[in-house]
Amino acid sequence: MGLAIAFGQEGMFDEAIATLHKAKTLAGEIMPIRGALGNIYARAGKTNEAEAVLQELFQMEGARYVSPLDFALVNAGLGRAGEVFEHLAKAAADHCGRLTWSMVDPRFEGFRSDQRFAELRKGTHLEPPKS
Repeated sequence: MGLAIAFGQEGMFDEAIATLHKAKTLAGEIMPIRGALGNIYARAGKTNEAEAVLQELFQMEGARYVSPLDFALVNAGLGRAGEVFEHLAKAAADHCGRLTWSMVDPRFEGFRSDQRFAELRKGTHLEPPKS
């Protein structure tokens, strides 16, 4: 996952996608891989594939817990701020353990300047240290 995130941050989307597919083969069906894959597809301009991942997540949600962070990641890649913050707020309400990482996750970088991100940090006591 970490390697795929790094590839994505460098714009190496094909490598990121291949790495996530390999991770899926090695780790099995873990949800963070799906969210990461949807994010990379969207950022690579593969909107149909990203939308398909979102649909898969919605379908799975009826049968098992799917973290709102996975929905937030795919929507972040698609540039849908409203949906990103809707799902981040749901993750906070669910006390999702991965929420802390999302506060520094580079895939949410473009949303940190939004006031809703600051409000989320305050509401979850995840404010950055004062310098």
